[in-house]
Amino acid sequence: MSAVFLLAGLIACSGGGGEQPPAGGGAPPPAAAASEQLAAATAALIDLDLDAAAASYEAALAVDASNLDAVIGRAYVAALAGDVAGADKLLQAVQGSAGPRVGEIRLRRAMLAAREGDLERVAKEGAGSKLPAGKLLAAEAMLADAEQDQALKLLREVVADDSAVGEVASRYLELLEDEDPSVAALAENYALWSLGEREVAVTSVGPLIRAISEGAWKNQELLIWAGRAAAVGEPQAASDLLESIAFAPKGQSWRVRATRAMIRCAEQDVQGCLDGFAQLEGKAPPLGLLHAEATAAMTLAPEHREQALALLDERVSEATARAALAIGDPDLARRLAPAGPLADFLLSR
Repeated sequence: MSAVFLLAGLIACSGGGGEQPPAGGGAPPPAAAASEQLAAATAALIDLDLDAAAASYEAALAVDASNLDAVIGRAYVAALAGDVAGADKLLQAVQGSAGPRVGEIRLRRAMLAAREGDLERVAKEGAGSKLPAGKLLAAEAMLADAEQDQALKLLREVVADDSAVGEVASRYLELLEDEDPSVAALAENYALWSLGEREVAVTSVGPLIRAISEGAWKNQELLIWAGRAAAVGEPQAASDLLESIAFAPKGQSWRVRATRAMIRCAEQDVQGCLDGFAQLEGKAPPLGLLHAEATAAMTLAPEHREQALALLDERVSEATARAALAIGDPDLARRLAPAGPLADFLLSR
């Protein structure tokens, strides 16, 4: 789980109801006027007009300074615009008066702190939120800061949660409670990856996995992290991990070859990259190959933008659409996006 990169979904304004304007006309009460501005802000966000959204949120606050949805929405827009410190300042100002929603505010502040790499504040606000997602985020910050005992306590509190949060907590506990200390130490790298410290995670994970007893699980971990290393532009780390695989996990030989092709892409070896993927056509699961090529395309760009776009090959999928958008071709992204939320987002751009 990468909680930090779900910022847009969790920090966005939750709506707000408000009173209805009086039937007899006249100025609407503050709550109703604020509600109208919140609706305008939502419409502006759909159109990706951050300035208009910010203005509407500020207008809502001008008539109802206590409206938490307006504060949260304004902070969301500030974060989207890159003003993470400003977003946090807005949330901090209402934290003391948020009442039953204080946990929600503290979770958002923890996520903003993660954007800034402030692990101490992530742990403080995440745990202080008392929400399962906040506790998980705090535990990840503690793991990344080598504080396993404190992380274990929080993970055990949320492992029973009936959601993805509980599933992720369970996975962390499996690693941390393994009798092999090298397996337990892997939890820190997974936390670093989740918190966005991806280059650190992939360049430090090799010795830990190599120290694990031989077996299918070890080879699967090596393959996972080799692919991750290639995806974030660390080809040497990816090669070292791939060469440590004693034998390909069952049914995963194609992934080993695809990862080699991804490494060529990360090295900016265009011909080796394209040839590697061409040789896999018809020999790998189509969806798996599509995702590998979409990831590889992003490592080729911007130095080899045209070749990167060619890897996407006009195949409709969220993976290829997102890759096209990341490479900087929104028109292609619109063509490749399947019907659904992503397509709606791209069409509004």
